[in-house]
Amino acid sequence: MIEKALKHEKPDSPKSGTGRVFELSGKEKNISDALGFSILEGNIEDIVIREGTRQWCGNCPGNLNHTCPLSSGYTIQKSLEESKTFIRHFRKVFLICLPVLSKEEREIQRERRKEIWLGMKNFELLFSKRYSDILLFKLPIQCPLCEPQDCLIPEKECRQPDYQFPMHEEYNIDMMETARTIAGDRSTLEMYALLLADSFPDQKINEE
Repeated sequence: MIEKALKHEKPDSPKSGTGRVFELSGKEKNISDALGFSILEGNIEDIVIREGTRQWCGNCPGNLNHTCPLSSGYTIQKSLEESKTFIRHFRKVFLICLPVLSKEEREIQRERRKEIWLGMKNFELLFSKRYSDILLFKLPIQCPLCEPQDCLIPEKECRQPDYQFPMHEEYNIDMMETARTIAGDRSTLEMYALLLADSFPDQKINEE
């Protein structure tokens, strides 16, 4: 859109997404209301996998951030083929849409980030009662569980590995394009996380 404006060209019409609103109830809805997120159900084919997904992050490549598993070398990015094979294990995909954090929430209010982080873990647990092999990816917020200077990675294992989320970039998922495909062009700034569910029979997920 910016490029078109510089060329004095008419911007493209807002894109409509393929996602369908996924209604929540009970404890799931309580969590979504408290955190302020909504969910769209998309299609596995909506997930865009390609090279260069880390270029949008200020910590990649080469700028070491000890709290980022990929930047620090704590986790390794999969190949494109490994990523595609892994994603094809699942039948369902959901897109979690949450308003972006304010500058104060990102940099000052660690407790707000912790509330979101732990709330998403609780939501993942509840959602696992609906479907098999739930996998919730990380929202684009810094891990709040430890103070940054106390983070152990990559020298040692994370103090709370069960509370970590896989990163989209680990599986070469282009979240800008994936979110735009599912959610379309939104009128407000949001951050997104994919939730995959329901693996095919006889498929073992996350054995590593």
